[in-house]
Amino acid sequence: MLQPAKIKSSVQNSIGLRVNLPFFARFSMGRSRNRLCFRIFVLYKCKNYGMDTLQLLAMLFPIVFMIHEFEEIIMFRHWLLQNRTKLQRNFPKVEAFLFRHGFFHYSTATFAVGIAHEFFWVSFVSLFSVYQEAYQWWFAALMGYAVHLLVHIVQWCVYRKYIPVVITSLLTLPYCLVAFMVYIEFSASSLLQILLWTFVGIVLVLTSFPLTLFFMSRFHRWQNKR
Repeated sequence: MLQPAKIKSSVQNSIGLRVNLPFFARFSMGRSRNRLCFRIFVLYKCKNYGMDTLQLLAMLFPIVFMIHEFEEIIMFRHWLLQNRTKLQRNFPKVEAFLFRHGFFHYSTATFAVGIAHEFFWVSFVSLFSVYQEAYQWWFAALMGYAVHLLVHIVQWCVYRKYIPVVITSLLTLPYCLVAFMVYIEFSASSLLQILLWTFVGIVLVLTSFPLTLFFMSRFHRWQNKR
């Protein structure tokens, strides 16, 4: 059985942060004693398997990304067909862009191909960052993804109706906030460094988008030739 001093050390070492355990305990126990025990157990196990909190968050990133993208895969085609008239009336430039790139003719499988391309790069960056301990690249991808979520939320506010990305955008945004705070504490990055890597992440997202459209277009052509 762990002694209190060892529990405190385990918590501090596992999450990679300086935690005032008495405050942590009072806060958690005030809501649920079982929740405190669960947190300590999880953090202790993470430490035993050589995985600190930053590593855990980086490895979770592809999963969080796919939770968001599943909503788009499942709902986007149906939503486009149901809302095309409103898009033509209220957002003609958006509708023209979607039409020009063939979105209204794409199958669900075609959308899945585009997302698979993005998933590959998210997974590669996450694994590379953990293996090389180069977490700044994971942070860049994280910030690009977070900006991507904020854009979706703004789109939802402007459209004033459901769009097939907003539910999982709201659900996965807290992960981005927690990951951001843990990385800042872990790396002690300056404001300039944060802004620089955020810019890198946005550039990565923007440069991957044309490739996503390319793979979707090629798959759509192959699918129609069958």
